[in-house]
Amino acid sequence: MFGVVVAALVCQFLGWAGAATAADSDRPREVLLLYAESRLLPGLVEADAAFRSTVTSSLGAPVSFHTEFLDLPPTPSADYEGRLRDLLRVKYQDVHLDLIMACAPRALRIALDHRGELGPRVPIVFMAVESVADFTLPEDATGVLMNPDWMDTLGAALRLQPETRRVVVVSGTSGLDKRLVAAARVAFAGAPAHLEFTYVTDLPLEAAATRLAGLPDHTIVFVIGFLRDSTGRNFDALEALDRLAQSSRVPIYGVSGARMGRGIVGGRLIDFEKQVVTRNTNTFTFDARQLQRWGLKESRLPPGSVIRFREPSAWERYRWPIIGASALVLLESLLIVGLVVQRARRKRAEAEASARGEQLVHAQRVTAVGELAATLAHEINQPLGAIVSNAEAARWLVDPAEPTKAMRSSARCSVSWTRTWPGRGSRRSCDSAPGCRRCAGMPSRSSR
Repeated sequence: MFGVVVAALVCQFLGWAGAATAADSDRPREVLLLYAESRLLPGLVEADAAFRSTVTSSLGAPVSFHTEFLDLPPTPSADYEGRLRDLLRVKYQDVHLDLIMACAPRALRIALDHRGELGPRVPIVFMAVESVADFTLPEDATGVLMNPDWMDTLGAALRLQPETRRVVVVSGTSGLDKRLVAAARVAFAGAPAHLEFTYVTDLPLEAAATRLAGLPDHTIVFVIGFLRDSTGRNFDALEALDRLAQSSRVPIYGVSGARMGRGIVGGRLIDFEKQVVTRNTNTFTFDARQLQRWGLKESRLPPGSVIRFREPSAWERYRWPIIGASALVLLESLLIVGLVVQRARRKRAEAEASARGEQLVHAQRVTAVGELAATLAHEINQPLGAIVSNAEAARWLVDPAEPTKAMRSSARCSVSWTRTWPGRGSRRSCDSAPGCRRCAGMPSRSSR
């Protein structure tokens, strides 16, 4: 919105004009817009659009706008103003104006001086005027004040760059440029004593850009305006600022909100859409890209500063996709960990079962081998015992000299067996030793 106060003033004046002419209250309201320059500047473009939209939306009746770019000369000229007065009188003699809106002090001066030719009782609303001390305003003339905050912007620059020692003020040669520079000189008269001010106001645009490219460290730049250079070439304000910002070796500051985003770091900027008579609505506004370009810390900005053109971080851009993807990855990780743990447990159980199976097989094999060994020992020991006994007995019979005790026992057993059971096929126990191994396997005589 252009501002609550401006809307109320415009609607009040147009309503009063309509009441005074109730007979033609249904006709379109006629509004004359007076601009001192030859074309709309970026800031005035915003103000013009806001003014038109506010008036159109606030009134029930249709509104017809008439626009005049006065292109006033840098130095006031009575001859020029006389011709301009005649032109306006002829052009609007058949137009019933309901309101005159004057933008800038010189446009307000024309509206007040030539109000008789445009309409003696036509109310006047003004904007983009720094002060009304030099004007005698009638009761039906009011508006909003524009207050460039030069010193507040300088203070913000010094907060960001406390090492600053030099301030370079750049401006063009147009009438508006000169008026703005004059106001800046007055404001900067109260600057800290250690600052050195240099005003670059009479150079071609290319030379001014070269000058900025060679500035030393600990320097800041204020671009006031550059509508015309010393060669007489006219420039769009933003076009000139773009060229200067590209060439400057040091940060550039300003006071116009229309220049935000075109190379200035920022400042306490005029918002042409929010001007109010009763209070200053200028806001500390800064360009995040320029802060990053010059390595300036956001923590040093004045409290309540607005930071524009901040590049959103990856988190700010893709917060919810990142959260969703992270949750999915976390879930998959938990599933994978669970599967890995389960697999490890299964392998450990399989290894234990395999070890126990091998132990059981080994025990079965040991048992079978033991049984086989016992069986073989039993089957082998009996024949071997009989063979040994018979061999010893035969040896004794062949060579009875000095038989051993065992051999004698075996012999006695055999002889006793022979004598006691002559001619019979039975056997009896050995007299020499019960259960003798030598006679146990010997056959009886009757069986031979």
